[in-house]
Amino acid sequence: MWPITAKVIYEIVTGQQNAPKILQDDLIYGICTDSRRLSPNQLFVAIKGDYYDGHSFLKSCFNHGLVCALVSKDSEHFNELNPDKKERCIVVEDITIAFRRLAKHFRQRFSFPVIGVGGSNGKTTTKELIASLLSAGQYKITKTDKSENGFLGIPITLLQEDHIAQKPPKALVLEIGIDDKGAMQQHVDISEPDIVVLTALGPEHLSGLGSWADARSEEMVLFSSSKAKKIWQLSDEFIRQEFLARVQTSTDPFLVNDIIVAQENVWNDVSEFLHEIKNLIIPRLVLWRLKEGSPFHSVIEIGNLSGLFLPFSIPLPGIHNAQNFALAFAVSKILGLSDLDIEKGFQTFSPPERRSQISVLSNNVTLYDDSYNASPLSIKTALESLNNAQWKEKNKIIILGDMLDLGGESNYWHEKIVTNLTPIQNADLCLYGKSMYDCYQLIKREHSDIEKSNNLRIFWLDRSIDPADFFSMIKSPLRDCIVLVKGSNGMKLDRVVRHLKQECQQHKLFTTGECTDET
Repeated sequence: MWPITAKVIYEIVTGQQNAPKILQDDLIYGICTDSRRLSPNQLFVAIKGDYYDGHSFLKSCFNHGLVCALVSKDSEHFNELNPDKKERCIVVEDITIAFRRLAKHFRQRFSFPVIGVGGSNGKTTTKELIASLLSAGQYKITKTDKSENGFLGIPITLLQEDHIAQKPPKALVLEIGIDDKGAMQQHVDISEPDIVVLTALGPEHLSGLGSWADARSEEMVLFSSSKAKKIWQLSDEFIRQEFLARVQTSTDPFLVNDIIVAQENVWNDVSEFLHEIKNLIIPRLVLWRLKEGSPFHSVIEIGNLSGLFLPFSIPLPGIHNAQNFALAFAVSKILGLSDLDIEKGFQTFSPPERRSQISVLSNNVTLYDDSYNASPLSIKTALESLNNAQWKEKNKIIILGDMLDLGGESNYWHEKIVTNLTPIQNADLCLYGKSMYDCYQLIKREHSDIEKSNNLRIFWLDRSIDPADFFSMIKSPLRDCIVLVKGSNGMKLDRVVRHLKQECQQHKLFTTGECTDET
């Protein structure tokens, strides 16, 4: 862990012992991939991305006191450096491989546990919940920043400056994302999580992962390690199937260190099956039940077979977020936190931006901002939230953008959205993007009856048009309504959110007399 010398970094990433003398004594306290945030005592990792090349900033970084950089041998910018600056560069064949090698070296020296969070939906929210609960309001917990969960994001997380030998954190919560076959195993190899969590499994990144079945199998690789303690979320159908399959086929007591997390009614069904298996060791069990649900939050009771249940109010919509909290609760228990610690930590929780964020704007407009990401499963859960008893009869504006990266199954999953729309009443449905046109056409061609029976008004815009233009197409007034905004991040539906907030703010100023014609 930090700090280490540039010489040691050289030896780790190159596998050689002949580090330049100029690197012998320089202490490095962290890494940096953004030259604008660089401190001289950091290792600058010159990453070449789609829109920039970190090597182009090498000269400027060295002029501002940089002592060491990790660079590619093929970079023309490296070859332009003065000889003394070149000596301060650790030159490698592949930046990403070298960077991950350094991160793996660090991970193997951690004195604290790593919690790996995977799954198709809800990873970021679950990561934030776990980090909050583990903090108990006082402990230092490190975590993945935003959604930096891939081949570069994972080493960035493992190598963050808070991983200091003299003052380590209590735990690291590591979000793990996959978009290609074989990726999960590579991420597990580098991060070696002590505890693993899978949120929910649904279609994701199918252009790289193949079919939905392939995507599920790839996510389940996170549970392949015999050393990691697993948290089995049995409310997810596919995780439950995998759990039961392993129970039936395994001769090892693989469940001894694991935790089962299940909604009470699901556990009642599963337990009947498990009782038929002789000599099965039932691990620790976290049971939960939904006590109260509203568009703004859920109240759940969480406990075990002893009958002691604690209530928690989850400031997020949908039963899926109640499930995510139960997973975070289980992680806290497996690490030995008391109920009081968990309650203190939960007070620090703040929902991630643009993920299931609900706010009430002026004119009684309720904004449901879920514009950061979209997949078939997450769109299904968002639409189900609209059918809450408090919202069911209210007017709604539903703006759905393309679900990107679904490969050859994109048309199928976009058309399948129609089945989730069947219960929706009193809504302006605004479909945005090329793939959402498949859904739009299917409704117009085969399901036009739901427009009349459900009082739906359906619109479509091409991605080349500003999605805020939907508001000029909609005849329904912006008052006493629910506005759901959801789509893949690449669709940039945050523009809709900004426009709506500005419109409501202007209306608020006008109606309060702060900006009228008379003033």
